[in-house]
Amino acid sequence: MTAEELEALLRKEVEQTLGMPVRTPKDFDLLSNKIYEKTHEQINSFTLKRFYGYIDRGRCSRATLDIISRFAGHRDWLAFLQKKKEENTAESSSEEIASLLTADQLQVGDLIKLTWQSDREVLVRYIGDECLTILDSKNSKLRTGEVYQCNAIVNKLPLVLKGVKDSHGNTLSTAKVYVCGKKHGIVFKVL
Repeated sequence: MTAEELEALLRKEVEQTLGMPVRTPKDFDLLSNKIYEKTHEQINSFTLKRFYGYIDRGRCSRATLDIISRFAGHRDWLAFLQKKKEENTAESSSEEIASLLTADQLQVGDLIKLTWQSDREVLVRYIGDECLTILDSKNSKLRTGEVYQCNAIVNKLPLVLKGVKDSHGNTLSTAKVYVCGKKHGIVFKVL
């Protein structure tokens, strides 16, 4: 995360602590008073306006960020940064886990919506044995009734489907392979 993104997160926490958005000169005066009441440290409204980007006069000092962080419930700016780093790591880990779907996570009959590019959308049903049947296809070459083998789906990566049966139910003698989202990957959603 950039310094600007982190400061934006801190501003959000400040407003949650204050219980209101900070937008007007009067709001900055109120925030200055509330910071003093809670931390017994003074930050003038001019400095707070700079922190919020209400006026453009450069970046805030580390001491200012420490006081603002204390108002939001952190020991100091570094403690705030550490907490955000930990949250980001936990979020990334859970996102990575959630972004992988394997056949052993599915039950027969589960529906999955696959989307890629701006207009491709396919609805599939898991039928067991690592196979998906196409139920509906919009703007793709996949056809209703076709069956494909697929052992894993990963968000934001291309999806490779190995053809098993055509739309008439005939077993394919040569493997037909279809790649969804070659450039930017796919997004899946279990319904």
